[in-house]
Amino acid sequence: MKTKKITGTENTITMQQIQDRIDYLMVILNVDKEPDDCYYAWPKQNGIDEYDEEDIEEFRGLIRFKTEEIPWLALEKQDTLFVHQDYFGQHACEVAKELHNFSDDEWPFNEIDWEKAADALMQDYRPVELFGSTFLFENF
Repeated sequence: MKTKKITGTENTITMQQIQDRIDYLMVILNVDKEPDDCYYAWPKQNGIDEYDEEDIEEFRGLIRFKTEEIPWLALEKQDTLFVHQDYFGQHACEVAKELHNFSDDEWPFNEIDWEKAADALMQDYRPVELFGSTFLFENF
């Protein structure tokens, strides 16, 4: 099944989406086994002479992300959510909405500085890099 390309510009992405994309790229690049690190993520070694350079760079970047950036505990949870740092204020608002069931125009929620609230929430999150962008995920 074709999956959406991961670019590092997404607002949020889950570990499941990352794994699905890796699995898809393994099929189209004819990679037999997921490599242990990005330096072995070369489909040419697996019998492919021609490949899309963007696909191989994405594949290597996702393998690097999995093997070098995120701790094993986050790997185990497919629902781990990675939030782009530029979207984190909006994410804080959405988390609060889910917890308290309010709308944007309801007082006192419409008076909250969500960027400041996000800064307070950030102590529970850890930064990781994906394709040159910083994402945050809940620190376990």
